[in-house]
Amino acid sequence: MYLKCLFDTEMLPVNLRMDRGTETGKLATIHVYLLNQYGLMDDPTDSIIYGPSTSNKIER
Repeated sequence: MYLKCLFDTEMLPVNLRMDRGTETGKLATIHVYLLNQYGLMDDPTDSIIYGPSTSNKIER
């Protein structure tokens, strides 16, 4: 879903909100890497916002 969003919109979001689930670590790493490569933030690790999955909201 993340890669599809990147390709479809041709935009890289600055912030990414996620829970601390086991599968989210890799996604956070990829997101921070991309932000670092494009120089969009002084500290790309600030772009990851963690919260409980019960607060997640998916809009289409």
